[in-house]
Amino acid sequence: TRRSSDLQDDGWKRVEPGLELAFPADHGAHPDTRTEWWYVTGQLADATGARYGFQFTVFRRGLEPGAAAAGESPLHARELYAGHLALSDVARGETRFAERLARSSPLARAAVGELDVRLEDWSLVRGENDALTLRAGDPARGFAFDFALRPTKALVLHGERGYSHKGGASGNASAYVSWPRLALEGALTLDGRALAVTGAAWFDHEFGSSVLPEGVAGWDWFGLQLDDGRELMLFALRDAQGAPVEA
Repeated sequence: TRRSSDLQDDGWKRVEPGLELAFPADHGAHPDTRTEWWYVTGQLADATGARYGFQFTVFRRGLEPGAAAAGESPLHARELYAGHLALSDVARGETRFAERLARSSPLARAAVGELDVRLEDWSLVRGENDALTLRAGDPARGFAFDFALRPTKALVLHGERGYSHKGGASGNASAYVSWPRLALEGALTLDGRALAVTGAAWFDHEFGSSVLPEGVAGWDWFGLQLDDGRELMLFALRDAQGAPVEA
């Protein structure tokens, strides 16, 4: 339910203190907020010990707030989806990447109430016991992922029970949750060869409508998985010149 006090002047819902998240429903999409993303990053190795790093991200960007108008064409785009995929081959010292951009459609969507994100033939889906399946690739760039991911630690709610403060103004915040360590196994296809791989990954899901305060052009993010079983996540907001900005 959307209360008038939750809405910004542009009609999008703010993330406010006192946020209450419920799972698995809140792993799904939040179309009443303007911006949302799901991403998985990780490191893996094949049977020879060759090491790789990977990243998968899907962004949802709302174009118009509120419900569709009566009689609105089903072809009218109310959201955009952007995806990014990358593979770093440590031995070769190279990185391959692919990108996707599509308007909302049956081929570009994120389910409400469940983690089921699809962008053409890329997908991230939650199954039983929070097991995740990630499938994505780009034949033109010679790589593809087919990974099974299993959380080995509890879901982390950042900030105050998932309310992650990003700036001084009201509403400059996001809802932010992570599985900071997932066991990974599956297949990495590289130049037509399917390699059995295992490794560890990190899952993040974040959504909100007004995240960055004035003067902030972006941020840098780091997630570290330490050998002693601990994890460390940090981010720094920065201006257009790269100087840090205090939240």
